[in-house]
Amino acid sequence: MQVLRERRRTIEISLHQGQMVVHVPRRLSRAELERTLPALRERLWRQLRRRSVFDNDALQARATRVAHTVLGDVHLPRFTARFSRRQHKRWGSCTVGRGGDGRPLGSILISARLIGHPVWVLDHLLLHELAHLLVSDHGARFQQLMRRSPRAERAEGYLEALENTEQMGARFAACGTDADDADDDDAAQADAGAAQAEGRPQTPSAAQARPRSTTSPRKRPRVAPGPLPLFASLAEVDAVDPSA
Repeated sequence: MQVLRERRRTIEISLHQGQMVVHVPRRLSRAELERTLPALRERLWRQLRRRSVFDNDALQARATRVAHTVLGDVHLPRFTARFSRRQHKRWGSCTVGRGGDGRPLGSILISARLIGHPVWVLDHLLLHELAHLLVSDHGARFQQLMRRSPRAERAEGYLEALENTEQMGARFAACGTDADDADDDDAAQADAGAAQAEGRPQTPSAAQARPRSTTSPRKRPRVAPGPLPLFASLAEVDAVDPSA
């Protein structure tokens, strides 16, 4: 939690990139802040729960709600819905198997990268996976079911923008070192050319003196981009949730 003392009369609490930020008056005592903080924290968490989904129980409830309100006239097999930390290349997936009683049982997995994002985005994605419980492809029947999504175009645009943000961040993280090296090499070559023209001895530049990394660009660790996703893992949610 981050506490920012400012010229203000009230206390305000918000969530930024998975971290609680508290804006307080400059002269507010620590004792008074500690007395006020629990109620503010609980109020913030109630607001967040109205706007998004943060755990598997809430995701299951949300999927059940979408099934009843959007696909109420369609017979769906039983299903479970939960977040997955292993979904890195897709937003969601759906498989249909058999339960212990031999009846069909669907399993919906939603990427944990979407924890904390708007409920209407999750509702659209859940509808997509619920439709796959009935139709395995993206043909006419599937598209007919997806047209029931109330915010389909907006949700698809949101997910596309989020994916582009992640891809751009990964590319910048992967090529940033190469770009810096290229700039250093260009500067070193220009300096060497000037020294030769003036007839003065050439000295090795910092770029020439330092050893080069032998790590392949493909093997460089990639840094998670920007402020998205809102929560990087379920553990961050546990740290925010006062009931955890």
